[in-house]
Amino acid sequence: MADRVDIFKAGGLLITNKRCLAELSRKRTMYVVPGGKLEKGETPKQALVRELEEELGIIVEEEDLTEFNTYVEPAAGEEDKIVKMIVFIVNAWKGAPSPNNEVIKIKWVNTQTKDVEFGGILKHKVLPELKRANLID
Repeated sequence: MADRVDIFKAGGLLITNKRCLAELSRKRTMYVVPGGKLEKGETPKQALVRELEEELGIIVEEEDLTEFNTYVEPAAGEEDKIVKMIVFIVNAWKGAPSPNNEVIKIKWVNTQTKDVEFGGILKHKVLPELKRANLID
């Protein structure tokens, strides 16, 4: 993959009942892994904790995040840009996830979900890896 990175993000995998949570934001047509861009001076875990509260209204502690994998791929909906996303499994959270701010819809998904369009990292990387790890169906 390309040596350049245009966007650096942290993503969080909330998993329950063999499904993981995906989100759709106002400016997108594809569901993606919840999370967002790191702000100056933030670690990936700090960014994810902040983004999950802003986007889903849930409280997550850094110690409840386990690194899952890192992906470098074309950005969903912006294929001319390269995104690097460090993805964590969110082992615990407080509150019920619900769309906030720029997030307009959320959906619990797995590899059999066919009624939505997924961003490339979620579709081609995250969902198959979660299935291989027997974390989702």
